[in-house]
Amino acid sequence: MTGKQKLILAFLILVFGAHIFMSASNHPARGGDFRGFLIAGERILHGDFLYQDSRVATNVTWPPFFAIFIIPFSLLARIHVQFAQLIWYLFNAALFFLTVRLWCRIIGKWPFAWFDEKQPGSLYSMSVFLPIVFVVISIFRVFEPLQMNIILLYFMSLAVYQYQNKNDVKAGAWLGLAAAIKVFPGLMAPYFIYRKKWKLLFTFGLTGLALTLLPMIRYGFTGYIANLQAWSHIALQGGYPVGGINQSFYAMAARWIASDAWALVTVKLPAPDPYALGTVLSGWLHRGFYLAALVALAVAAHRKKVNSPALEGAFLIAAAMLFSPIAWRNYFILTYPAYFVLYNIWQEKKDKFLLWGILVSVFLVSFLQIVGQFHKHLRGFFNCVISSLTTGTILLLILIVYVIMKGMVPVRLSSDQPE
Repeated sequence: MTGKQKLILAFLILVFGAHIFMSASNHPARGGDFRGFLIAGERILHGDFLYQDSRVATNVTWPPFFAIFIIPFSLLARIHVQFAQLIWYLFNAALFFLTVRLWCRIIGKWPFAWFDEKQPGSLYSMSVFLPIVFVVISIFRVFEPLQMNIILLYFMSLAVYQYQNKNDVKAGAWLGLAAAIKVFPGLMAPYFIYRKKWKLLFTFGLTGLALTLLPMIRYGFTGYIANLQAWSHIALQGGYPVGGINQSFYAMAARWIASDAWALVTVKLPAPDPYALGTVLSGWLHRGFYLAALVALAVAAHRKKVNSPALEGAFLIAAAMLFSPIAWRNYFILTYPAYFVLYNIWQEKKDKFLLWGILVSVFLVSFLQIVGQFHKHLRGFFNCVISSLTTGTILLLILIVYVIMKGMVPVRLSSDQPE
């Protein structure tokens, strides 16, 4: 084993090995989000109302199907909470590496070779290893509170993989599953309307609807409707938190239009009046920029006659996360496909603007978050005034459009041939 390989192995052990002990901890700062998830599972197991005392960012706020999805872990927690946390962590860690495997196949038809240094899909390859480094702070942010966004990343990546292989039925089903757990993956749908992927859209809608209706078996029609109305009220009432923890584009706009970004440096989760003029303007700016992002991708792909599921999928996954009204800092693991695809294109094309764009994005999304850990006000400045995660992800979207417009899409990333 070479010195470089030893360093890579040590890095991976440090990142993923340490979390084995953190995930099994009973410290309040470890696994707090996961314990919140367990409430949903326990409520549906007991037949209790899912959304008791719930509001935006408090208690159970996920779609009704999420309570069914989390039931196996709620049952494990009845045996031992820390054991359930450990299994949840190992499940998510396995899905992360399966996501890496998927993107190896999406962009290069490589097998994921783990530690076989002779293979391009090995973890010892810079093509595979460096994109993991680019999102390492996001990995920590997912695993410390035991969040769920790697699960969504995996399901959305599976949808992209099936879309690439022209299996629109399976692609729609995976996307529907992701949207039934959290709604924002559904923001990928308008682009598929542009692509006229009617089978994908049909199975997406059918899967999402069927899973969302599934809790009716437990609650009956009347009880289910009451739960659905409560969840819809939470989701649609507005008043989303816009402090620095929320790094969605909506939150960035609201910090500057509906609030005072400088005043929020020391505040966590203020929520502006949902009916105030500034909040309304923020909402429309958010919607307008989302549509502009999708139009930019569509125009670029149309002008260059590019059909690249790898680039389209990376763009749509990042955009769906960014243009959700809420995108907590742990959501930004969803930038991984964009970093993976763009870095691999740079390795082939050696375009200086692309390289500097990737590095600036890593600086904004990851490096500033690490520096911000050392000083509360500095972290607040990065998150509220600069909105560094938001702007860094917008840069990734711009780079994908740039790659398409410059004609830098490798043939293997724009092939119309199924695997």
